Amino acid sequence: MFLPFIGPDGQQTAAVHIESRRGRKGELDPANCRLWFDLQMQALGQIMVDVQVADKKVLLKLYSEKEVTGVFLESRHDEIETALAGAGYKLLSLKAEPLISPETEEGETTDFSLPLSYAPSPYKGVDYRV
Repeated sequence: MFLPFIGPDGQQTAAVHIESRRGRKGELDPANCRLWFDLQMQALGQIMVDVQVADKKVLLKLYSEKEVTGVFLESRHDEIETALAGAGYKLLSLKAEPLISPETEEGETTDFSLPLSYAPSPYKGVDYRV
């Protein structure tokens, strides 16, 4: 699921990408999901947050244009852990990295500032049930 947020000027200011299993009634499973927050902050620049949840255990990874943003959020680890615990989740990991990742084994770089470069590849194939 993809949810764009449009600002008053008509420009997209944020987006949320949600991957989750669905329950019997079609509801999303908040205990087992993955969320990507793509935020265009005026003062902080582009920030992307990767939230992976498995059995209410959370891995949180922050990608930001400005190093100081990541350092600030890592310094707030205890507050984030407490807030998640209040919502019934356990924080296992909190890491901050620069928005442009280091080179891959093939010598390529991943630039998260390009639209949907971080999104999973589109589904290809056919579902067939007998």
